Amino acid sequence: MVKQHCSSAASLSLLLLMASSSLITIFGESLEEDAEGPATSSENISLLPKRHVRITNDLGKGRVLRIHCKSKDDDLGVHYLSFHSTYQWKFKTNALIRNTLFYCYMWWGNNVTGSYDVYRATRDDDKCTDCKWSIRTDGWYWFDSGSGHWHLMYQWPKP
Repeated sequence: MVKQHCSSAASLSLLLLMASSSLITIFGESLEEDAEGPATSSENISLLPKRHVRITNDLGKGRVLRIHCKSKDDDLGVHYLSFHSTYQWKFKTNALIRNTLFYCYMWWGNNVTGSYDVYRATRDDDKCTDCKWSIRTDGWYWFDSGSGHWHLMYQWPKP
Protein backbone atom coordinates (compact mmCIF):
# COMPACT_ATOMS: atom_id res chain seq x y z
CA MET A 1 0.00 0.00 0.00
CA VAL A 2 2.80 2.47 0.83
CA LYS A 3 4.67 1.52 -2.32
CA GLN A 4 1.66 2.33 -4.45
CA HIS A 5 1.25 5.72 -2.72
CA CYS A 6 4.91 6.63 -3.42
CA SER A 7 4.59 5.54 -7.01
CA SER A 8 1.42 7.63 -7.41
CA ALA A 9 3.14 10.63 -5.83
CA ALA A 10 6.10 10.26 -8.22
CA SER A 11 3.73 9.99 -11.19
CA LEU A 12 1.83 13.07 -10.03
CA SER A 13 5.09 15.03 -9.65
CA LEU A 14 6.18 14.01 -13.15
CA LEU A 15 2.79 14.97 -14.55
CA LEU A 16 2.91 18.40 -12.87
CA LEU A 17 6.44 18.98 -14.19
CA MET A 18 5.36 18.12 -17.73
CA ALA A 19 2.26 20.35 -17.48
CA SER A 20 4.25 23.35 -16.22
CA SER A 21 6.84 22.85 -18.96
CA SER A 22 4.05 22.86 -21.56
CA LEU A 23 2.58 26.06 -20.12
CA ILE A 24 5.93 27.80 -20.40
CA THR A 25 6.09 26.82 -24.07
CA ILE A 26 2.49 27.85 -24.75
CA PHE A 27 2.71 31.22 -23.03
CA GLY A 28 6.30 32.16 -23.85
CA GLU A 29 7.36 35.09 -26.01
CA SER A 30 8.93 34.34 -29.36
CA LEU A 31 10.20 36.13 -32.41
CA GLU A 32 10.15 34.93 -35.99
CA GLU A 33 12.22 35.86 -38.96
CA ASP A 34 10.64 37.15 -42.10
CA ALA A 35 12.28 38.42 -45.25
CA GLU A 36 13.31 41.69 -43.61
CA GLY A 37 13.65 40.82 -39.91
CA PRO A 38 15.72 38.80 -37.45
CA ALA A 39 15.00 35.44 -35.84
CA THR A 40 15.51 34.82 -32.14
CA SER A 41 13.63 32.74 -29.54
CA SER A 42 12.23 29.34 -30.52
CA GLU A 43 8.66 28.99 -29.12
CA ASN A 44 5.95 28.92 -31.75
CA ILE A 45 2.70 28.74 -29.77
CA SER A 46 0.91 31.71 -28.24
CA LEU A 47 -2.63 32.59 -27.20
CA LEU A 48 -2.17 36.13 -28.51
CA PRO A 49 -1.79 37.11 -32.15
CA LYS A 50 1.56 37.59 -33.75
CA ARG A 51 2.76 41.20 -33.58
CA HIS A 52 4.59 42.98 -36.37
CA VAL A 53 6.62 46.18 -35.87
CA ARG A 54 7.66 48.27 -38.89
CA ILE A 55 9.88 51.34 -38.66
CA THR A 56 10.25 53.49 -41.79
CA ASN A 57 12.74 56.29 -42.44
CA ASP A 58 10.72 59.31 -43.57
CA LEU A 59 13.42 61.87 -42.69
CA GLY A 60 13.94 62.97 -46.30
CA LYS A 61 16.31 62.27 -49.18
CA GLY A 62 19.94 61.80 -48.22
CA ARG A 63 19.21 61.31 -44.49
CA VAL A 64 20.19 57.93 -43.05
CA LEU A 65 18.39 56.72 -39.94
CA ARG A 66 20.39 54.49 -37.61
CA ILE A 67 18.39 52.28 -35.25
CA HIS A 68 19.21 49.81 -32.50
CA CYS A 69 16.19 47.93 -31.11
CA LYS A 70 16.05 45.61 -28.09
CA SER A 71 13.81 43.80 -25.66
CA LYS A 72 14.73 42.25 -22.33
CA ASP A 73 15.61 39.02 -24.15
CA ASP A 74 16.58 40.06 -27.67
CA ASP A 75 19.06 42.52 -29.14
CA LEU A 76 18.07 43.10 -32.77
CA GLY A 77 21.33 44.87 -33.64
CA VAL A 78 22.13 48.16 -35.35
CA HIS A 79 20.55 48.90 -38.74
CA TYR A 80 21.01 51.74 -41.22
CA LEU A 81 17.93 52.83 -43.14
CA SER A 82 18.05 55.01 -46.21
CA PHE A 83 15.10 57.27 -47.04
CA HIS A 84 11.82 55.27 -47.30
CA SER A 85 13.53 52.04 -46.17
CA THR A 86 11.79 49.95 -43.50
CA TYR A 87 13.14 47.72 -40.75
CA GLN A 88 10.65 45.17 -39.39
CA TRP A 89 10.30 42.12 -37.17
CA LYS A 90 7.56 39.79 -35.88
CA PHE A 91 7.06 38.31 -32.43
CA LYS A 92 4.47 36.80 -30.11
CA THR A 93 3.64 38.37 -26.78
CA ASN A 94 3.43 36.82 -23.33
CA ALA A 95 -0.19 35.72 -22.85
CA LEU A 96 -0.12 35.46 -19.06
CA ILE A 97 1.36 38.81 -18.19
CA ARG A 98 1.42 41.73 -20.59
CA ASN A 99 5.10 42.55 -20.14
CA THR A 100 6.48 42.46 -23.71
CA LEU A 101 8.51 45.59 -24.42
CA PHE A 102 10.66 46.60 -27.39
CA TYR A 103 12.47 49.92 -27.40
CA CYS A 104 14.70 51.51 -30.01
CA TYR A 105 17.54 53.98 -29.86
CA MET A 106 17.61 56.02 -33.09
CA TRP A 107 19.88 58.72 -34.38
CA TRP A 108 20.41 60.72 -37.55
CA GLY A 109 22.39 63.76 -38.63
CA ASN A 110 25.12 65.09 -36.35
CA ASN A 111 23.38 65.01 -32.98
CA VAL A 112 19.68 64.09 -33.25
CA THR A 113 19.08 61.07 -30.99
CA GLY A 114 16.25 59.49 -29.03
CA SER A 115 15.24 56.25 -27.33
CA TYR A 116 11.59 55.28 -26.98
CA ASP A 117 9.27 52.28 -26.71
CA VAL A 118 8.10 51.02 -30.10
CA TYR A 119 6.04 48.19 -28.61
CA ARG A 120 4.76 48.07 -25.04
CA ALA A 121 2.16 45.35 -24.39
CA THR A 122 0.24 47.39 -21.82
CA ARG A 123 -0.16 50.19 -24.40
CA ASP A 124 -0.23 48.31 -27.71
CA ASP A 125 -1.82 44.85 -27.27
CA ASP A 126 -5.30 46.26 -27.87
CA LYS A 127 -4.24 48.83 -30.47
CA CYS A 128 -2.18 47.04 -33.09
CA THR A 129 -1.01 43.73 -34.42
CA ASP A 130 0.77 45.53 -37.26
CA CYS A 131 2.49 48.43 -35.45
CA LYS A 132 3.80 51.00 -37.93
CA TRP A 133 6.20 53.84 -37.15
CA SER A 134 7.20 56.71 -39.43
CA ILE A 135 10.37 58.48 -38.32
CA ARG A 136 10.36 62.13 -39.40
CA THR A 137 12.44 65.23 -38.73
CA ASP A 138 10.03 66.44 -36.03
CA GLY A 139 9.60 63.08 -34.27
CA TRP A 140 8.29 59.52 -34.20
CA TYR A 141 4.80 58.94 -35.62
CA TRP A 142 2.61 55.91 -34.87
CA PHE A 143 -0.12 54.75 -37.27
CA ASP A 144 -3.56 54.30 -35.70
CA SER A 145 -5.22 51.66 -37.87
CA GLY A 146 -8.59 52.41 -36.24
CA SER A 147 -8.67 56.02 -37.43
CA GLY A 148 -6.34 55.62 -40.42
CA HIS A 149 -4.19 58.54 -39.20
CA TRP A 150 -0.58 59.06 -38.11
CA HIS A 151 -0.07 60.50 -34.61
CA LEU A 152 3.06 62.16 -33.26
CA MET A 153 4.02 59.97 -30.28
CA TYR A 154 7.53 61.22 -29.47
CA GLN A 155 9.40 64.38 -30.37
CA TRP A 156 13.14 64.36 -30.83
CA PRO A 157 14.82 65.67 -27.68
CA LYS A 158 16.30 69.14 -27.93
CA PRO A 159 20.14 69.03 -28.03
